Amino acid sequence: ARGRAAAGNGVTLLRRGDLAGLRDAYSGEPLDPARALVRCGGCQSLYHADSAAVLARDNGGRCAACGGTDFSAVKLIPD
Repeated sequence: ARGRAAAGNGVTLLRRGDLAGLRDAYSGEPLDPARALVRCGGCQSLYHADSAAVLARDNGGRCAACGGTDFSAVKLIPD
């Protein structure tokens, strides 16, 4: 799922359809567009915000896939 980072505000824009078949990189759950999402800037892994909170608490804020610490909120746009 490739999206565009909106310059300077830490938000990544993704189309809802880009989530089809993708799973939370921490929990393995299918991504739910009704829940808040975040994306790793290093490897583009996607997480539900509650999974990212667990990583922040238990993994030093590091991405489970690449170890990066650059996360942005995801804003979904129509397909």
